[in-house]
Amino acid sequence: MHNLPGTGDGMRVVVVSDSGSTSGIDVRLASLTFTGGDILGDGGGILNLENLVLVDSRVVGNHADRGGGIFSDTGSLIIRRSVVEDNTAGRNFRSGGGIFNREADVVIETTTLRGNQASEGGGVFNEAGNLDIIQSTISGNHATDSGGGIYNGYGMANILSSTISVVIRIGAT
Repeated sequence: MHNLPGTGDGMRVVVVSDSGSTSGIDVRLASLTFTGGDILGDGGGILNLENLVLVDSRVVGNHADRGGGIFSDTGSLIIRRSVVEDNTAGRNFRSGGGIFNREADVVIETTTLRGNQASEGGGVFNEAGNLDIIQSTISGNHATDSGGGIYNGYGMANILSSTISVVIRIGAT
């Protein structure tokens, strides 16, 4: 049986979770490539439910309902010197082609997000968490409805010394 991209007939690449413990675990992943994830659900490349630091890595060519590349819920996500590209969110919720942040604290630093697609938040969809983007490039992402580069819902977004080549949508409709 073959995994057909965008059909949800595969699985996600990695899950960062301690299976329900009340205290979060700290995980550091470095110099890795996460590719080929394709799932009905959240986080095609990475599903983060803890405190994840991702360094010098690539998240490329993944697909999910929300967070085609990465879905982060609670805890924290720090991405440094990495590339998140060519990921898609589709089917049911369709948000966060590159990254979907539900309620986590997310820091994106010296990282490139490009070529990601979704209906909302092609590059990043920040639902209700804290989002800091520092010295990063967000370009060439696409959203069919709103927030090609970044969609910030009810969270706090801080963008410092970064390049964003699309319109930012702030707030809900």
